[in-house]
Amino acid sequence: MITVQEIWLPAHGTSETLFHAAAHCSAHGNTPDYIALQNFLHQHGVHAAHQPLAVMRSNNLSCTYHHGAAYHVYVIGTPEPVMDMCSMGDNEREKSTLEARRMQGSDNACRIFAVASGIFKHAPTHEHDIAGLTFHGHIALTGRA
Repeated sequence: MITVQEIWLPAHGTSETLFHAAAHCSAHGNTPDYIALQNFLHQHGVHAAHQPLAVMRSNNLSCTYHHGAAYHVYVIGTPEPVMDMCSMGDNEREKSTLEARRMQGSDNACRIFAVASGIFKHAPTHEHDIAGLTFHGHIALTGRA
């Protein structure tokens, strides 16, 4: 059984923003890890109420939602590529990287997902168009399907 083992938040983060952003992506992932994350978020009363305008899958899963005059983009995936999309200072990035490694453990027992989001004037059409996101934290999953 796959379960959420731990969450980690940066200094400016809250579990509410982490869970909100994670819910907007994990609802559109169909792997056992994403399903376990969806179940965890539902237990905490968090879910995405609307369907995204676009879903992009590569190393990460990103979902774009149209909200008024803006486009909200949520990204979940392995830490390094997600953090590359974020506006982070060197110290924040180093601390986030070290925390992801600590959470993963020396035996790689946990799978770590980084979560970020941002608001854009135009909907991104490629993953390389996504930059300047706010980093919300890490979620560690453990177990097997």
